[in-house]
Amino acid sequence: MKILVTGANGFIGRHLVATLSSRGEEVVAVSRHQPTPAARVEWRPTPDLDDGTKWGPLLGGCDAVVHLAGVAHRRVTDHDAYAAELQRVNVDATMRLYEASRSCGVQRFIFVSSLAAVTSRSAGLVDETTPARPCNPYGRSKLAAEQALIALNGNDGTSLTVLRPPVIYGRGNPGNMDRIFRLIRSGLPLPFGSLCNRRSFLYVGNFCDAVHKCLLAPVSVAGTYFVSDRCDLSTPELIQLIAEASGRRARLWPFPASLWNMVARLQPDGSTAKLVGSLYVDVAPLMNVLKWSPPFTPAQGLRATIEM
Repeated sequence: MKILVTGANGFIGRHLVATLSSRGEEVVAVSRHQPTPAARVEWRPTPDLDDGTKWGPLLGGCDAVVHLAGVAHRRVTDHDAYAAELQRVNVDATMRLYEASRSCGVQRFIFVSSLAAVTSRSAGLVDETTPARPCNPYGRSKLAAEQALIALNGNDGTSLTVLRPPVIYGRGNPGNMDRIFRLIRSGLPLPFGSLCNRRSFLYVGNFCDAVHKCLLAPVSVAGTYFVSDRCDLSTPELIQLIAEASGRRARLWPFPASLWNMVARLQPDGSTAKLVGSLYVDVAPLMNVLKWSPPFTPAQGLRATIEM
C-alpha cells in the first residue's frame, strides 16, 4: 500500500512514518523539513499549506492519505491572525487535500482531528452522542474541518475516517506531557495527591497501530471515532506511573480538589484544567469496528517514552 502522510516530520508524523515503513508500507512523507531517512519512505518537501500547494503530483499512485499537518493549539497575542491561520491551514487546506485525493482516486482518507473538536472538559464520558462544543479556536477549527470533509464526502470511492485523539504521549512529546515529565524529574513535591479525576491519554505507539489497522481493514472504516489507550488515569495515577518508569519516587501531597477547581476556573488558557479536571472518551466503537485492542499499556508506553 502506498500512503501519503502529511506533517511527516512532526512528533506524531515521525512515529507514524517509522511504523508504516517498518511494516512494509510505501510512504510518501510530506513535510517542510526532511524526516529521518528510512527504507520505503520518499520525502516530498512542501512549504506552508496554502492554496498554492500542488497535491496532484504528490498523490499519484497513492492508495491512502493520513492527514496530520495543521496548526496546533497555542498561546497567542494576535488573535485575528491566529484565527485566519487556523482557517487557512486546518480547514481550507484540509478541504483542498481531500478534493485532490478524491480526484486522484485515493481509496482511504484518514483525517486526524482532536478531542478538542468536541470539548476540552467534561464531567462524564465523551462519546459519539456528546454534542460538539469546542472550548477554544483550535478545537473550533478542527470541528469545522470535520464538518467540511463530511459535507464533501460522497459515494465517490474515497472512504473518510476521522480520528479524535486525546493528549498523545511518546518519545519527543511536546506540550503538557513534557512539562509533567520535567516536573517529576525535578524531584519537587507535587500538590495533586487529593485529585480523583479521570482522563484519557494515547501512547503514540497505540495511535500508529490504530491508524495502520484502519488502513488495512478489509471493509472501509468510514466514520468518526475517539481513540485512546482504553485505560483512563487520574493525575496522581499518571504521575505514579511516570515516576515508576523513571525509577523515581512520586512525591505527591494533598491539596484540596475544590481549590484546584477554583484555580482552573480562573485560568483562561485552560492549562490547570488539563491537569486537575476530567476528560475521558469511549474508544469501544473503534475497537469493535476494527477488532482492535491497544497493544501497549500506559505503563509500557510511558516506559518506552522515557527509555528511548
